[in-house]
Amino acid sequence: MLTKWNMNGTIAGQIYPAAEGTIGITWDGTTLWTSQKTCESWLDAKIFQIDIIDDQYILNQ
Repeated sequence: MLTKWNMNGTIAGQIYPAAEGTIGITWDGTTLWTSQKTCESWLDAKIFQIDIIDDQYILNQ
């Protein structure tokens, strides 16, 4: 689970990552990029571009 925090320490939003095994994450100002190992035994690291449409769903459950 990727979590966005407010400056006062409360959760502002959450989304699920593109795959299990997040090994890196960066924000370029418009897009969230993550690197994931999609299968540990194959060592096939992949980079995902994540467009966040709505991060409120998980908070409202």
